[in-house]
Amino acid sequence: MKNKTIILGLNVISFLFFYSCSSTSVNPDLVKSPTSFSKQLIVVETVDWNSNTGIMQYFEREKAGTDWKSTSSKIEIAIGRKGLAWGTGLHGGNISDGPIKKEGDGKSPAGAFNLSAVFGYAKRDSVGFLKMPYFVADPNCFCIDDPNSKYYNLVLDSLQVADADWKSREKMKLRNDLYKWGIVINHNSEPRVAGDGSCIFFHTWNNSNKPTEGCTVLDQPTLFKMIKWLDKEKNPIVVQLPKAEYERLKVKWNLP
Repeated sequence: MKNKTIILGLNVISFLFFYSCSSTSVNPDLVKSPTSFSKQLIVVETVDWNSNTGIMQYFEREKAGTDWKSTSSKIEIAIGRKGLAWGTGLHGGNISDGPIKKEGDGKSPAGAFNLSAVFGYAKRDSVGFLKMPYFVADPNCFCIDDPNSKYYNLVLDSLQVADADWKSREKMKLRNDLYKWGIVINHNSEPRVAGDGSCIFFHTWNNSNKPTEGCTVLDQPTLFKMIKWLDKEKNPIVVQLPKAEYERLKVKWNLP
């Protein structure tokens, strides 16, 4: 990837890659539904706020405003060990009674979120089949989970940061295959609010139905199939909700 110049306050920094668990966003105040501009939708539904497993299915449509058509069967997934809590994304912030996502709470974010990039261990020249932005999760790639760092909730090349100020970070190249393939979920991205949660991804699960600290996980073959399906031009998003909230928001958010 070509170098990008990113301005953070008064700091100008050049990165080989730099992702803010973010990308294109839509002001929720300007649209009736957070799905308005999407033609690819992933739905994650759990039984209730405390459930840490659920069902995922993905959908597509030819143009905005038309009906969604399923392009997958129902898929078993696991989420945060403490269930769901309202995150910040295309829907805005928390929109009803229910827990609110915070750093280290063991909950996955509920709401609607853009999917900005795919990552993995594969070299860039081997992923020409992807229709999404891609970055290599190499040993220098970190996601910053320290709320006191100005790089909080950013995925970056640590070799390109001269003023590293974080006390904790998540390695993106692991000793196992959990991050062999992954998808960035744009939670708490625009703006990034310290302490509201960081480093939220789709990735491979360790064991079937084993919950996480906040990511959404599934088996690797299914994840890889979904990654090949994703198309940045179709503005893919994910909606994660407990069943009662899904039913309440189904019409308003134009959900399948």
